[in-house]
Order: sequence, then structure tokens, then C-alpha cells
Amino acid sequence: MQTRITPSDGNVLASIQNNQAVISAGIEQGLGARVVVFPEAIVPNWYDGTRAQLSAAVPLGQIWLLGVQVEKRDAIVLAKASNSKMDPLVAAAGLLLGGDWQPWSSRSLRPAWWQPVFDVDGRRVWAAVCVEQVLPWTWLEAMAQRPDVILAQTNAWWAGQDREAPEIQEASTNAWARLMSEPVLSAVNW
Repeated sequence: MQTRITPSDGNVLASIQNNQAVISAGIEQGLGARVVVFPEAIVPNWYDGTRAQLSAAVPLGQIWLLGVQVEKRDAIVLAKASNSKMDPLVAAAGLLLGGDWQPWSSRSLRPAWWQPVFDVDGRRVWAAVCVEQVLPWTWLEAMAQRPDVILAQTNAWWAGQDREAPEIQEASTNAWARLMSEPVLSAVNW
């Protein structure tokens, strides 16, 4: 899935509009698909109301893999019609280039040192969320787990016209996927 949704930056009305834009994109771009993959952090929270809203929107028989924010971390959740998982399938490593991991600070994100493979509709899936697409150790973890499919989720709205960083992420992902001989499903929010 490819979307163009700018962050709501704490504006409640913009958040509601963004959730509706996510739902519309999922329905339009996911028409006829069994599984729909959304970009990284496309949903800024995974509260009860958001979970209920998105669960009500997922077409019967479809699975949505949504990039969400859970406790200040990028994560992937599984949503089905009237039944979305509360706990994430996986959370991003947390060693972001922006300095979110600061071991000396009590407010630091704690890194996830192992990105586990998870099951979706009988397939072993491994996800590379944003900066993980350029970190070699995350790809070594993927290789060790031998997934059936790789998800590459990115939220690149911040890049604007300068697409160098997203292009580097894509090139890295494609190179590692070729090395592993695994297919890649990409989802980007521009």
C-alpha cells in the first residue's frame, strides 16, 4: 500500500480525518486482497477507540497489518473484521537515528534486540520497520529465522521532495531480500 497522509501532530480532528483516510486507502487499495500491508506508524495510537474503529472497517475475510504507535514505539498490529489484536505482533528495534535510545536516560526507548518472525495466514513473516531496513544486524536476525515473506514498512512523509533516505532504505531491503531469496511487500506513506 502507498499512502499520502501527513501526521496529525496531536490535533484530535486531524487524527480522526487521518484514521478515515487510512480506512479509505485500505478499502480502495486492498480490494480483492487477502492481506493488506499498511505503512509504518500510519496510525498514531492503538487505543481502544482506534482499535474499534479500524476493526469495524476491515472487510470480512481480510487481514490488515497496520503500522501503529504503541507506547512511543513503532509496531505492527493485526486487524480483522470486529477482532483486532490488542498486543503488537512486533515492535521496532528502537535504535533510531534520531536518538530515541539513550541508555543514560529513564525516558529512553528500550531497544528490542530480536525481531521475531510472526505468522499471518499460514505464512512466516518478518518485518523491517523504517531504519531497520538499513541495519545489518536486523537482517542477520531475519536470515537466521528464514521467513517466507518480508514486510518493509516506511513512513517517509518527512522526506518531502528529497527521497534519498527512503531510496536507500528500499535499496538495502531489496539487496537483503535478494540475498535471502524472499519476496518483499512494501508499504510507504509519502
